[in-house]
Amino acid sequence: MANALHTSLRSPLVVSFVVVFALTAALFGATFQTQIAVAQSNTIDGAVTELTVGDDEESLLVTIRAENPTSKAMTLTTAQFVARTDGEELTNYGTQSLSDAVLAPGEATTFTISLELLDGEADAARAAIEDNEISVGGELVGYIENVRISFGVNNDG
Repeated sequence: MANALHTSLRSPLVVSFVVVFALTAALFGATFQTQIAVAQSNTIDGAVTELTVGDDEESLLVTIRAENPTSKAMTLTTAQFVARTDGEELTNYGTQSLSDAVLAPGEATTFTISLELLDGEADAARAAIEDNEISVGGELVGYIENVRISFGVNNDG
């Protein structure tokens, strides 16, 4: 009897069933982890940590710290930002490529983007930074797996 049971466990049908079950479980697990990360994407956060006028006097350098507390990496693709002071724009609202920067799961990353200052606004930007009267804000856009995620970033904390 034990020999018959042992033989039946080796049958191609049983082996096939076990293989299909294991593959299905593995694929479901990976998909489930991605869905959890996407559901938690509202916890991805970013803030402007430093502002400086570039040496070229034509750009505003914006340092951003972004944190990804999810279990999956997020690939950042674009940044869309604008800078203002006293209701006046210092830069145009623009989009720039981030060359697929990666926010690793459970980690924070710091990077700098460059915004083109409007003509003649370098001194106004420098004064606004010094007087803490500059408002910089926008959106970072990226993907977790193939799901588009975006989140706002500003220098208000």
